Amino acid sequence: SQNPSMLRERYLEAHDLVIRAWTEKDTFAFNGRFNQQRYVNIWPRPVQKPHPPIWVGGKTDAALRRVARLGDGWNGILLSPDEVAELRKRLEKHLSDKGRKLSDVKTALTQNVYWGEAKKAADGGRLSLTGSTDEMADDLKRYEQAGLDHIIMSMSADDTKDTVEQLERFASDVLTKVK
Repeated sequence: SQNPSMLRERYLEAHDLVIRAWTEKDTFAFNGRFNQQRYVNIWPRPVQKPHPPIWVGGKTDAALRRVARLGDGWNGILLSPDEVAELRKRLEKHLSDKGRKLSDVKTALTQNVYWGEAKKAADGGRLSLTGSTDEMADDLKRYEQAGLDHIIMSMSADDTKDTVEQLERFASDVLTKVK
């Protein structure tokens, strides 16, 4: 029931409210366009100072501009190492426009992991972090070369036990080839 054209404005206002709630010591009123709160006072307060990091996801220029303006981290999703490198270049330009450096922002990727048969990417090539352990190890090296700081992996598993087994296998069979 929300007007989609207002989502960014709502996000930006909510961002301001959350940052203020995290950082102001005293109770305050918030009278925004979309949020009106008579008493704002959170407890417990965040341990991180000045506040927990703000991670912004997306790969459009609008999303990268939001990272440059508001973010402490950028998270891409389902991207190849080449795409990560390209998006980091675009992010670096947006950060520079705001007087910031790429080193001011952490970068992460959320990626699915599939064992065995390689999955096809949209461009027809192999989807990263699919296939053999050697292919996955090579992907991790390429992500590191692209400048990626973190990878959030989603294992394609049927249950928790299978997920844990796949994580252990990834650690023993793939990560050992990267170090």
